[in-house]
Amino acid sequence: MSRLLGLEDAKNILDDKKISEALLESGVSKLARKNELLLLHDGSDIRKRYANKLEELGKVRALDGSIINGYSSFNSIGVDLQGKEVTLLGCEVYSNRGEDFISQADLKLISKPLAKKATPEQSVRYGEIKAKVAASEY
Repeated sequence: MSRLLGLEDAKNILDDKKISEALLESGVSKLARKNELLLLHDGSDIRKRYANKLEELGKVRALDGSIINGYSSFNSIGVDLQGKEVTLLGCEVYSNRGEDFISQADLKLISKPLAKKATPEQSVRYGEIKAKVAASEY
């Protein structure tokens, strides 16, 4: 008897952390013995111009410079210069609307002591950002 996948089942199958770990492990073992290797890291946008109801849909820059809906990604590849092979080592997709997202402005904010005139809300946000950065959860 078949059944629809529940949220937990889908999370087990499509666990982005497990996929990233497997990609990296596979890529490292494939490239470990290469003599000449180039590692490239690239931040890219995934543009969803016509989307409006996706999970944590953020804002990104379109090719024409306008701001549209989408996600950001950070991709890493290894290039074997002798064999001319390209190996994907990782792809991290994230949203600037996600609860774990910390902006450059947030990082700048916690680089200084909290202002004495800070509101209770600002104090809470300051503490949240510091805790996420300390735990590398952003």
